[in-house]
Amino acid sequence: MLADAVALAEAADKVVIFAGLPESMETEGCDRDSMRIPESQNLLISRIAKANRHVTVVLHGGSCMELLWAEEVRSILLMHLGGDRVGEAEMNLLTGKANPSGKLAETWPMCVEDNPAYLLSPFDHRKVPYSEQIFVGYRYYQKRKMAVRFCFGHGMSYSDFAYSDLKISVNAGSADSETFTEKDTLTVTCTVRNTGTVAGKEVVQLYVSRPDSRVRRPVRELKGFRKINLASGEEKKVRFDLDARAFSYYEVKIHDWFADNGRAIIEIGASSEDIRLCGTMQMNSGMTIPVHITQDTTIGELMQTEKGAALIGQMMDMPLSFLMSYGLVTEEQLEAIIERLS
Repeated sequence: MLADAVALAEAADKVVIFAGLPESMETEGCDRDSMRIPESQNLLISRIAKANRHVTVVLHGGSCMELLWAEEVRSILLMHLGGDRVGEAEMNLLTGKANPSGKLAETWPMCVEDNPAYLLSPFDHRKVPYSEQIFVGYRYYQKRKMAVRFCFGHGMSYSDFAYSDLKISVNAGSADSETFTEKDTLTVTCTVRNTGTVAGKEVVQLYVSRPDSRVRRPVRELKGFRKINLASGEEKKVRFDLDARAFSYYEVKIHDWFADNGRAIIEIGASSEDIRLCGTMQMNSGMTIPVHITQDTTIGELMQTEKGAALIGQMMDMPLSFLMSYGLVTEEQLEAIIERLS
């Protein structure tokens, strides 16, 4: 039937192909071996795309798929597993009676080998090691600077949306808006305008980045989202209220969430890769982490603590001979140090 399909496509103004995962490839209680759709579908779509420049693929499936032909078609409409009346919904979206407004809640990688858990399988049926830690999904791909097929939060529309007027304030506009503590509430607002010709919905996403954190953190982390409905030309203000938890990580030493000091970058975007607005605040947390000092603790580690820095500071006025007095070096070694420094 492939030749017949190509002939029909050559004579058509536009082509819509319905594809995706058949029931035999859908899973729920086990892991999939592949992210590919049937090879017959890949062949059909590629052949049709060569015969007609205006191809839309409507995808059905419960999870991510490898799309080998994604660059060959004009558009892709993802319907997941739409259920009853999904055909009517698809017709409304394809013809413009309804405006798409969904955003991806997962990253679509190029292939299954790009997945952070790929090298961990096959798993022991009694134990699964989550050695990726927090670096799963978009947090992994962004940290690795890997190209993906579709990023987390991605979604297109028949409307265009403009973002502007980012405002960040502490405790709903108190006098000090440059810093905040673990007891404060950070209020973030922005304005979104529908610059398109039809009504549409936009999912405004707020991400937080902690580049100065004492531990390894993701490039950015989603901390809130709002879905708004806008008529053509209409604009609305979107508000987010964040507490210290939004800037914290789980610290095993205290068995609790910990907000460390340093910059907090607030990003507003249409997806995890489409950041439209950006602002910076300073986190001055009153929280501390207990430090366990041992004989193996380095001077550098001591200097990162308040008490350690004070103690080392007191020693700065001591002469070099104290090293010999405390038996840290011999007289010959001290002379060698002085000669080397001089």
